[in-house]
Amino acid sequence: AEYMGLSDMFELDLPTVHSIISKMIINEELMASLDQPTQTVVMHRTEPTTQQNLALQLAEKLGSLVENNERVFDQKQGTYGGYFRDQKDGYRKNEGGYLRRGGYRQQERQSNY
Repeated sequence: AEYMGLSDMFELDLPTVHSIISKMIINEELMASLDQPTQTVVMHRTEPTTQQNLALQLAEKLGSLVENNERVFDQKQGTYGGYFRDQKDGYRKNEGGYLRRGGYRQQERQSNY
């Protein structure tokens, strides 16, 4: 990238662009070198560090975990979707259930009258 292009893009003067790029190179935030005669920034290819590779692996595994959890949740929505419904042989078939006759809500209504 040329200094002039960066200067126009970020609306900064040339000495400020040069200063910022130099600081980034010194702090190893930018793997590049400055070519003074052509006023360009020469980018260098670098491999990710071990820590960066581990962070990428962790991010991929967490993404897989989230996808699997969503898949399991969706499956349970299909089977557990009737948890509180009036289902014959359902999970709460002999408990009266929240929405069944004789359930908690029904008892609450009767006691208020």
